[in-house]
Amino acid sequence: MQRATIAESVDRRVVVSGRPARELLTVVSYVDERGRVGRGERLVAFFACLYFAALRPSEALALREQDCHPSGNRVGPADAGRQPAPGG
Repeated sequence: MQRATIAESVDRRVVVSGRPARELLTVVSYVDERGRVGRGERLVAFFACLYFAALRPSEALALREQDCHPSGNRVGPADAGRQPAPGG
C-alpha cells in the first residue's frame, strides 16, 4: 500500500475565496426553506466555521456554543477544535 502524499503548500486553485464563500452561505441558507425550520441556518453555521475559522468538518460538527468566545469586535470560535494542553 502506498503512503498518501502530504502537500507542503496550499493550492490556491482549490481554496474558496471570499466572494464564492459568501455566495455559498447565501445559497445554503435557503435549504429547506419550506420544510424543516433551522436546517439552512445550521448549514450556514457549519460552512461558515469551515471557511472563516478554518475548521475541519469533524471539528465544526463537534463545536458547541460554549466553545465560542467573543474576540474583539467579531464573534468567533476562539478555541474551536483545539484540545486543552496536557495538564492544563
